Amino acid sequence: MSSAPVPSDPEIAAATFTAHLNQAITSELGQRRGWAVTRVDSLESIVHMHATREDGTVDEYHLRVRAHFYDEWPPQAIFVAPPKTPNGAWREPELTSKWLPHIENIWADSRFAYHTRYPYPDGHPAQLICCSKSLDYYLSNHTPTEGQRWRQGKQTIVALLTRVQEALQPPAYKGPLGDLDT
Repeated sequence: MSSAPVPSDPEIAAATFTAHLNQAITSELGQRRGWAVTRVDSLESIVHMHATREDGTVDEYHLRVRAHFYDEWPPQAIFVAPPKTPNGAWREPELTSKWLPHIENIWADSRFAYHTRYPYPDGHPAQLICCSKSLDYYLSNHTPTEGQRWRQGKQTIVALLTRVQEALQPPAYKGPLGDLDT
């Protein structure tokens, strides 16, 4: 792993990403969790995941994963809203949207945090799935411990999907952040 993220060869990244994502979705874990995927292109997919509230209510979320730096670095990921029209684009939701989860950052060991708007070093605020299994963790000037660092060849997109899925369960998951379909 280089010191700063550098995009991977697109053909190699696409082939590795496709293979790892297919393994994740068809694995016992992926089947049990109900993960499904919508391909956007060879380096981007939408992973559909279910969240469960403490009262048992189930909510659906859509995680856009991008593999431009994969697999030397982890995939990028943010929550997105579905297209408003059949041929429309997946889009980043507004803060009042039901497509953003309300996740309380309850882990004392800093293994996961979710920020709807995080101030990146270049000054733009954006979503941050804050764990060392997501590329934006590294792009936002976080420094993992040796035990947290992404391990190419030992970890795959399953590490990110598993960490996000854990956060979409009680006690961390509290329901949708908003109630508007934006």
